[in-house]
Amino acid sequence: MAFFRYLLRGTFYCIAFPAFSFTALQFTKAESAKNKSRVEKSPRIAIIGSGIGGSATAHFLREILGENAQISVFEKTNRVGGRLATVDFAGDTFESGGSIIHPKNLYMKQFVELLGLETNSASGGIFSLYDGNEIVFSTSSWSWLTFLKLLWRYGFSLLKMEQATKNLLKKFGNVYKLQGNGEAFRSIPELLEAISGSEEIYRMTQITAREYLLEQGLSELLVDELITAITRINYGQSTEVNAFTGMVSIAGAERNLWSVKGGNWKVCEGLLNKSSVTLNKNTQIIEVIKKPNSAEDGKPLYYLRSTKTLISTPFEVVIVAVPLDVKQYFIGCSECDAWPTQSDLGQFQQTVATFVNGTPNQDVFKTGSDVIGTMEKPDTFFNSIGTLASVSKGKGASTTHNVWKVFSREPLKDDQKEKLFPHATESKEIVWLAYPHYTPPETFVPFVLDEGVFYVNAIEWSASAMEMSALSARNAALLAGKYFNKSKPAFKPKENVHSEL
Repeated sequence: MAFFRYLLRGTFYCIAFPAFSFTALQFTKAESAKNKSRVEKSPRIAIIGSGIGGSATAHFLREILGENAQISVFEKTNRVGGRLATVDFAGDTFESGGSIIHPKNLYMKQFVELLGLETNSASGGIFSLYDGNEIVFSTSSWSWLTFLKLLWRYGFSLLKMEQATKNLLKKFGNVYKLQGNGEAFRSIPELLEAISGSEEIYRMTQITAREYLLEQGLSELLVDELITAITRINYGQSTEVNAFTGMVSIAGAERNLWSVKGGNWKVCEGLLNKSSVTLNKNTQIIEVIKKPNSAEDGKPLYYLRSTKTLISTPFEVVIVAVPLDVKQYFIGCSECDAWPTQSDLGQFQQTVATFVNGTPNQDVFKTGSDVIGTMEKPDTFFNSIGTLASVSKGKGASTTHNVWKVFSREPLKDDQKEKLFPHATESKEIVWLAYPHYTPPETFVPFVLDEGVFYVNAIEWSASAMEMSALSARNAALLAGKYFNKSKPAFKPKENVHSEL
C-alpha cells in the first residue's frame, strides 16, 4: 500500500522535472483555472456508504450545494441501506436491521413525507419480563391496568424515569433549531454541549446508564429489571452502557413507534434517487489518497482506491458514512490530519437475530405476550423474543404464520432453540454488528478527519439510532457546505409533519 502511494505520488509530480518546466507551468495554470471553476460550479463529492448516514448526507448536500454538485456514492455490497435491511422468511419479508423509529425523530419523519412512503405502526402488545426461570411481570392490553401494575411493582421511580426521558427529549430537540440555523460542529462533545447548553449530555456519555438513573432517583429494582430488559432489547447490552445511550433506549420503548412500509431501507433508496447521485454498488473503498491541489484556494484533492482499482476521479470532499470501527469497513489515509488508526477505535457489539416460525414454549413463557424481555443473568442465553409483522402489512394484519425474532449475543444452539420453540417449523439466523459496544467513559473520533473529509458515523459512540445518523449526516453536509463557502441553511423540520405516526 505504501509503495503504491509513493508510486502514485511520483506519477503526479513527474511534470516538475526541469526538462518539462514550460509545459508544467502551462499545465499548472490551466489546472488552476479548471479546479477553481470546478469548485465554484460543480464540486465533486464522494460518499462512502449507502446506509441512512450516507443517503441522508446526499440529500442534505443536494439541498445545500444545489443541482450542480456531482455526488458519487460508493457501496461495498449490491444493495443500499447498510444496517437497514430485510429478510425473506416463511414466505414473507421482515425487518432484520434497524426496526423502529420514534415519533420525535423529525428528520426520519420528513424523509418519509418527502418520499411519499407509507408507514406501519410498530408499537403495542403485551410485554413480559423473564428472570431466567419464569415470567415475573407482564403488562396488560388495558393501559390503565398496565400503569397500575407498573406502579405497584416499581413505585414512583417509574414517574421519575418518565420525567427524565421527557427532559432529555426536549433538550435534544434543540439540535433541529441549531442545524436549521446552519450551525455545524467539528466534534461530538461540541455538538452535545451545544444541544444541552451545558456539559450535561456530554457527561452522560462518560458515566453508565445505571449510575445516571440512580442519580435521578430511580430504584435499583426498576433499573435492574425493566430498564435492563429495555437496553438488552435495543442494544444487546446491560445498563453498563453510557447514560445517553441508555436514555435513547428508554425512549425507544415508548408508544407510537413506527416503521416504513416495505422496509426502512426504502428511505435510503428514495433519498439517493431523489438526490440524483451516481451510485457505485459492489465497490468497497479501502483507501483515501490525499494529493495537493494547484488551484488558487490550495485545498487538497482526494482519490479513492477500491479493492479492485484506483478510482481516477478527484474529489474535493469525501464523506465517510461507514463505521471505521468495524474492521471490514476500515479505510486508510496516512496523509490525513486526524484519521484514526484501528487501535484508536472501539469494538462493535455482535447481535444475532434468529427468526423462528413457531410458538414460544408455553411451559416456560406465558401465552399472549408479544415481547419477552430478560434481565442480565449469567445463564440467560437470549436478550429478547418478539413477535413480528411483515414489512408489507400493518401491525395485527392477518398472516398464515407465527414468526418471532430472538435477539442473542451468540448464535443459539439447537437445544436452546428447542427450549424456546419446541415445535418450530423453520428458523433463520442473521449475525451482524449492529452498534458499538459501549464502555463509558466514551472517547470520540472527530467529525472532521481532514480538511475535506468528514465522518458521519462518529456520532454512534454517543448513541446509535437512525435519527442520530440523520442528524450527523446533516452536520457533515453543513461542514462540507462551509468548506465550499456555502452555508445556506436548508430543510427545517416541522413538528406537525406526520403527527399521526
